[in-house]
Amino acid sequence: MKLTTSPFQLIAVDLDGTLLRSDHTIGTEDLQALTACGEQGIVRVAATGRSYYSAQRVLDETTPIDYLVFSCGAGVLRWHDRELLHAQMFPPHEAQVIGDRLSALGHTFMVHTSIPDNHIFWHTPLGENPDLEARVAHYAQWTRGELSDEAYSMPVTQFLVSLLCSEAEFEVLQERFMPLAETIRSTSPFLREYKWLELFPRGVNKGTGLEWLCRELGIAVEKCRVVGNDYNDLAMLERFPQSYVVANAPAPLRERFQVVRDHDACGVAEAVLR
Repeated sequence: MKLTTSPFQLIAVDLDGTLLRSDHTIGTEDLQALTACGEQGIVRVAATGRSYYSAQRVLDETTPIDYLVFSCGAGVLRWHDRELLHAQMFPPHEAQVIGDRLSALGHTFMVHTSIPDNHIFWHTPLGENPDLEARVAHYAQWTRGELSDEAYSMPVTQFLVSLLCSEAEFEVLQERFMPLAETIRSTSPFLREYKWLELFPRGVNKGTGLEWLCRELGIAVEKCRVVGNDYNDLAMLERFPQSYVVANAPAPLRERFQVVRDHDACGVAEAVLR
């Protein structure tokens, strides 16, 4: 694949539902497009809600990317040598306040430990939450069991609250925690009817993570192109003027941003070639 003179110097793509197809592989056309970007000197970034550990389950040393923005912007890593460049976490005392408030409200949630090992987590009693139960089972080797004070003895990367609720109920909870944390919505990959409320330190999201990297590389925001598919991509879609969503994105996102082919039809390649 040969690109003409490019109107961008950096391309950032979400993983699940965007670069990754339904079978969690990357399509040939998308691989060719990212390889062509690299040959032209365009910086390639995977921007994901996955932890570093989880990203490594779907990416390897042959994946044509230069940087990984992971855990919704809480960490930034250079891909070729895996050097951690940037990380932001809750100090223990702030994490304790948030955890206590979530517990008092009766929510089931997970607490993820410090970067880069934030795939390790504690969880509250699962109760009647099959979505959280599925996530704990999926990462069973990395759970430290039910929540204890140990969770707040070190910096915390994020809280993940699994909710089966209406839009209005979700927004009320989101607003309740806005003074304490960055509140990011995402859709559960286990049970799609569940909404995830992810709590990160204030100012942490994919948009600010990418902005930090752009400043380090000396690349203007106007020279960046981003592609996403879900609500946790919203911060980067709003911050960067060259923003695209794949056709499998929720309708509210498709109405706001330019739409390319869906993730199973290599929409990232279409965004590159536009």
